[in-house]
Amino acid sequence: YGRAEELLLKECHHKSPKRFYATVGLAFLALERGRLADMKNHLGIASNLAVQEKERLYVAMLLAKFYDLNNETWKARDLIKNTLAIKNDCQELLYSKVQLEVRGSFKESAFQLLRSLMMDQRQLYMTVLLDPLLYSIQTKVENILLAQYQTLAHSAQTNLAQARDEINELKLWFTGKAPEMKNDCQILQNLEKSFVRKSYFDVLDVAGKAKALHSSTKSMREKKLNELYDQANVVLAKWNGYYHFWTSYQFPNFFKNFHQHLLPIKKKISLIRALAKKNSGGPYRQAVHLLKEVDDALQKIEPIYHRMNWVSLLFSGGLIFCKKIFIVEIVLAIICIVAAIILGSLPADSPLSSLAALTATPWFQKKFGLFIALLVAPFIALMLTMQKMTK
Repeated sequence: YGRAEELLLKECHHKSPKRFYATVGLAFLALERGRLADMKNHLGIASNLAVQEKERLYVAMLLAKFYDLNNETWKARDLIKNTLAIKNDCQELLYSKVQLEVRGSFKESAFQLLRSLMMDQRQLYMTVLLDPLLYSIQTKVENILLAQYQTLAHSAQTNLAQARDEINELKLWFTGKAPEMKNDCQILQNLEKSFVRKSYFDVLDVAGKAKALHSSTKSMREKKLNELYDQANVVLAKWNGYYHFWTSYQFPNFFKNFHQHLLPIKKKISLIRALAKKNSGGPYRQAVHLLKEVDDALQKIEPIYHRMNWVSLLFSGGLIFCKKIFIVEIVLAIICIVAAIILGSLPADSPLSSLAALTATPWFQKKFGLFIALLVAPFIALMLTMQKMTK
């Protein structure tokens, strides 16, 4: 004891970062040596040194235990009550309050508080079961434990049944032995084996894990359903693109079968969305099968769509080309006439008189006219057409 006290006192100087813990150690040392007054003094000093919340709570519980050992139960109860103002959900403080209420003959208050503490507290279950301080309310404690076990067992059975139904339903959403289902099926088998054992901890595990399994499988089903909706929206957008293309197409008489292919596809897409809303395995598989049919049908009409585009391009380009070449030839003809008039009006001694004489010959006019009409005008019209269609 002397050596321990010496080591603890070394850490009790005001600059030591371990002063709080050393002071608590001195309190325990005093308890070991039967010096309750020294223990109380050291705990009082530690209470003043406590800075962090956990330190204040710890010292308060030690002081309450000291008062309880010293048969000053009322002081311990008041101290626990005041400390709960710091952290009113501290399980250790609340359980200490239960023990003190029992010792102070406030058994009904202790019973009600214990009932609220027992919900889903794995460690507290065994503590309450074996705590000698609760002997005076043992019958009520056993009733609480039995009621909690029955509640947990019912919850575990319900959650396990929901998880089992969800997994059986989810199996219909997959084809063959889906690897996604293997892990969940194994977890379900393990939970069913645990539930058969019927122990408190097995039941508690099954209640929580079966609920989590149900949520995860439900999320998996929702994910599959969202994927179906997304795929349906993709094919619907593709169908809408084809339909708007058809309604604005300039030459529908050439491709009447295109519209005939579109109508049944739209009906299947509507049926897919209706089946998806049922949120069930059978309708889901049917919707997936229809989605495959829709996708195949859209792929079949894609070549027709490309041919329609080419036809539209050729006809539209041809019409634009005809308009452009007509305008270009008129403009070029006017330019040639004006040039011929200007050259014809030049004097005989002009440097361009030889060019004027050449342009006046019928042979040159015929050849030049063919050159303009067959080469220059089509080339210019083609360039203008390509520029127009590019825009």
